[in-house]
Amino acid sequence: MKRILTWIIVILMVVAGAVAANAATKTKKKVVPHKKAAVVTKSQENIIKPNIPPPTTTKTKAPITIAAPETKADITETPVTDTVAHVAEVPPKDTSVPNIGYDGGFFIKNSDDSFKFLVNGRLQPFVYYQKLQSAPANWSFAIRRARLDFTTFIDKKVTASVSINYGTKSALYSSINLYNAEIDYEFGPWMTAIVGTVGLPLGFKAKSSQLLMSDFGGVPVVTTRDDGGTPITPLRSSFGSPDGIGLELAGDISKFFYDFAVVNGATQAKFQQCVPAGCPAGAVVIQPASGGVESNYDLNFNKKVSTGMRIGMNVLDAVGKAEMDLPYSDKPKLTFSLGGDYQGARTDPYTNAQVKRILTGAASGAFRWRGFSINAETFGRRTTFDSLGTALYTNLMVDDFGYYVNAGYFIVPNKFEVAGLISQIYRQGPHNNSYQFGGGLNYYIKGNNAKVQLDYSLTSAFDDITQDAPSKTHVLLLMFATSF
Repeated sequence: MKRILTWIIVILMVVAGAVAANAATKTKKKVVPHKKAAVVTKSQENIIKPNIPPPTTTKTKAPITIAAPETKADITETPVTDTVAHVAEVPPKDTSVPNIGYDGGFFIKNSDDSFKFLVNGRLQPFVYYQKLQSAPANWSFAIRRARLDFTTFIDKKVTASVSINYGTKSALYSSINLYNAEIDYEFGPWMTAIVGTVGLPLGFKAKSSQLLMSDFGGVPVVTTRDDGGTPITPLRSSFGSPDGIGLELAGDISKFFYDFAVVNGATQAKFQQCVPAGCPAGAVVIQPASGGVESNYDLNFNKKVSTGMRIGMNVLDAVGKAEMDLPYSDKPKLTFSLGGDYQGARTDPYTNAQVKRILTGAASGAFRWRGFSINAETFGRRTTFDSLGTALYTNLMVDDFGYYVNAGYFIVPNKFEVAGLISQIYRQGPHNNSYQFGGGLNYYIKGNNAKVQLDYSLTSAFDDITQDAPSKTHVLLLMFATSF
């Protein structure tokens, strides 16, 4: 039995050795030390192995002559078909490693730039001195804006953005509130579709950022007093573009551009409620009057919509969204545009006036060259009523007109600018006209990312149409504006 086991072990060892030898032979055949292998002739094999005689045969053959070794030039370089050439492996691109940095905002993105997240912000604290007619002067520190913008770029075609804002002198943002929420899809330079809080287009001022304005006091025809501490009303004097949730289409075709939007109609009016009822002097207001205008925060309760459109032409180079010529443009820039808004039926929550429709138009022009800038817009509006309620108008159709002009010049290029503005509103009906004049000095520490602005303005306006005389207000403001 032991002998049988011994023989079995010996046989297995022999078989294993043969298999190993065969595998080693195949491996050697596949190893090619050079990129190109040469054909090895039989004569070379004999030279390499001289101790192995050539095979003999019984047939008569010519003597075998061992040729001299061939030189490298004599060897035909024909690739061996069963060899495997070595190819250096290139590691795949790691798309999971993000890139982080700053480029118009702090960003994080993947390596192929198909996803990018951008964070922007601005902080605009200021101190102001204010003197109202027939009232004691006062001054205060305040926050114009404390805002954060979050933007995501997806595959360079889709953009999603959300903004939150706070301002101490704002009716909407005295507590932190949503400022903007939009999704954009770019079909090409000729059209971008935007859904969300798009508002209605009208003029140049409506599409300019407050951060890019030469003055920060605002002008009544666009950002009047009731666009600040007092809620916007259907019968307000300003020509500011309304807010609204909806769809916007915008694009550029050669030197021309367009902007069209449709948004939810006016919200339901909420009338003031007081204790005791009737809101006599000294009553406690438990519900302030609100509504009657387009909103970024309310649903469409009556299926009505408001629409607006703006078309324009860049006669020379485009002026862009900034009101000043901070780049100190070598070439002149000139842009003109026309805009119009249609706003449907609504109820004024202050007077219970039933508004049938509001039509507003604007003509705008802007010019930039070598540190000089000028912006001008004129506005016209027709408000048609079904009934006046307690509003002190004399007919059911009211026409209003307004304009503003502001200009600036960099005394020191890219650093120090002087600016001035004038604006007026002429309204049909009693106690409606208003004006504002002013000017400012702006010092740019690092462009619009860090600047100091000093502004003075004189405003004459009626707080409401029951006033016998307008209120005149002198305001001096000093603001430090930063953004990233």
